Order: sequence, then structure tokens, then C-alpha cells
Amino acid sequence: MVKNKLTNRQKAFPRFLLNTVWGMSVEKAANWFKYDCNVLKNIDRNFVPPVLVATITDACNLRCPTCLYLLENKKYLSKNFMPFADFVKVLDKYADKAEILFLSGGEPLLHPEFWRFAATGKDYGLKVKTSINGIGITNDVLSKWSLKYRLDDINVSADCWSLDSFKKYRGGNADQYIKVLDGLSYLSDVGSDFSISFLLSRENVRYVNEMVSFASAYKPTTIHLHNINPHGCSNFRSLVTSCEEMDYIEKDLIGKTNYNSDIVISHIFNEESKEFYTTGCVQPWYYLCWDYRGDIAPCCHLAHDASYGNVLDTGESDRMKVFRKMQMTNSACKDTVNLPQSCKYCHRRFLGKNYASFDREKGRWFR
Repeated sequence: MVKNKLTNRQKAFPRFLLNTVWGMSVEKAANWFKYDCNVLKNIDRNFVPPVLVATITDACNLRCPTCLYLLENKKYLSKNFMPFADFVKVLDKYADKAEILFLSGGEPLLHPEFWRFAATGKDYGLKVKTSINGIGITNDVLSKWSLKYRLDDINVSADCWSLDSFKKYRGGNADQYIKVLDGLSYLSDVGSDFSISFLLSRENVRYVNEMVSFASAYKPTTIHLHNINPHGCSNFRSLVTSCEEMDYIEKDLIGKTNYNSDIVISHIFNEESKEFYTTGCVQPWYYLCWDYRGDIAPCCHLAHDASYGNVLDTGESDRMKVFRKMQMTNSACKDTVNLPQSCKYCHRRFLGKNYASFDREKGRWFR
């Protein structure tokens, strides 16, 4: 037992040294060290998760058929907003040791105080990131983004490459589609670093060239191609290495190198591998996810629920620890009773194990 603990610390020590050399505060570097020593090894958390994920609103102006909430309830419609005072309470408690603040939704830009949240995160010394659907990007938004409190990272979740695909995969209308195009043009014209992402499934991967061409027109820094998590829904199927649809990835995408953006293809599941059945997810250690009520979620792909705890009141509950223990047992895909179906085909379970990536500067693919 002692030997294993020493080994864990030895593995964590190089990052601790690098973090301090790079100018990270001692508090944050020490927190990373504790994370590295405990992730997937200890159900108790004696550190602050490096990433704070604040779902500042559950309101959204689209009706995506792949949305977790709509898959559970097609009539789901909610317009709740996180109180700024509660947001500050959480930052007061955790920001000195965390590194990243991710403003999530719903559609984050619908929160009337979005920029106040972003600015406050920067004031607390956090890197502030968000992912939006593109409808709310205007010149006024970009003027705020370009000021002192600009975001460190912004992703536009497009999931479309034409008006028809926008209607099908985003549940939007023609006016909203034009707003997305205008928003992407604004981002491109000001020369901002941003990314564009798409969900890939066996049903739409045949259009992967159209997706990349659509995104490339706006010159994003990175194009993310995420393997879909169907959350148990039979309408969408994740890509697996053995499926015939992988030809679209291998021949139509990786077979070319004339791209003007970096491209990242997330993990593609190999259902024949031991790794598929034994890999646990780091998110219950890596993220602290909470919503407008303060209720906690174990990751960014599961709903917030008071049974996991409340960040404003009781902290995390025993159920959260049980969830971590499930990930530690390396039986994520076998324990269908106690572990959510959403974990099985979630590419985030394989963090850092992307299928392939393209480096635009080197002009080549890496695996």
C-alpha cells in the first residue's frame, strides 16, 4: 500500500515542478499535486477540482434532439438563472486553488449577467472558458470579449453545415441559422482565437467533409469532432472502430492534409479492447459541476441532482463518493445497474486519448 502511494506521488511530482516553474501559485500547484495523487484512486476529495463548471442557466434557444435534457423529457423547457451572489460564494470557497472556470448552460449567453460572471472569474485569477451555440454572437458581444476581461477560450458548438442540417440537428429556424453565420463571421473578422465543434455519429459522419469545409470558411483555431454520446438513445449511434462508417474518417478526412485549422477527433470506441471495459472517468475528480440551485453533477454529461450534494450547503454527498468508487472499480461498462448508461459511450471517459489530430503548422496528422 505504501509503495503504491509513493508511486502515485512520484508520478505527480514532475507536474508539480513544472507548474511552479511556469509561475503557477504554490496553492494551485499543490492542489494539482493532490489531484494527481488521488484521481481514480480515492473516493474522498482532499483537493479542489481543477475545473469549476458553472451551469449559469438552463435556458436555451434551440431544441437539439441530442440534448440530454430533451432525451429525458421532450417537453423540457426551463429558464432558470444562477444568482450572481451564489456564484461568488462558490468562487470565494474554491477559486484560490482551481485553475479553470467553465461557464456552461443551456445557452450561457442568455444569462443577462454573463459578462459579469466572466469578468469576476478573471478577477479571481481563473482562466475563463465557455461553449455557445453561436446565435448570440454580435458586435456588442465581441467588443466585451475584446476588453480587459476577454475569455481565454470560446467554442461555438455548430453541429450543422447547412440550413437543413441546422433544422435537423439543432432544432432551429432560418433566422437563427443566419445569426449563427453572422456570429461566426464576426469572430473570424476580428481575428479572435476560437474553435468550432461538431458531434459525430454513424448517422451523420458521411457529411464530415461538409462539416470541416463549413468550419474552415471561418478560420477557427481548432475544429473539434466529438464522438456522440447517445445517452442510451437509439436514434444516434457512437462511432466504433469496427463500424463501416469509419471509412468516412479514414478516407475522406484523414486522407487529406489541406486544412487551415487544427483538427481534433475525439476518442473512437474499440469495443473489442480491454480498455473499453476497464477505463474509469476522471471527471468526478477533475470537475466541480453545479447549477443555479447549487446542486452538483458528477460530470458535464449527467444532470445536476441534490442527491449528489449541494455546493452552497451540504457539499458533496455519499452518492458522489459511490459514483467515484464505480469509476475506480474499472467496470464502467459492465455495471449497467449502478452506473449511468451515459458513461458507456462517453468519449470524455477517455480523456487525452483522441483518435487522431491534425496540426496545421506541420501539415500532418498524428495518432
